[in-house]
Amino acid sequence: MKSGPAPEYAGLVHVEGRLLGFDILGSTLVTLVEQSLDKWALDWYDIGSVLSGRIEE
Repeated sequence: MKSGPAPEYAGLVHVEGRLLGFDILGSTLVTLVEQSLDKWALDWYDIGSVLSGRIEE
């Protein structure tokens, strides 16, 4: 099996619970997370600095 180039990462988001879905709306990452059997949550993260190439510490 031929492997391609190694993936590159611009950032990392740790999501608590089971990730059910995600979307990027403008400069916002929105995640749908299952926290328990009967509880879901929407979380959002500003990723504008990642998209513009500026990583802020």
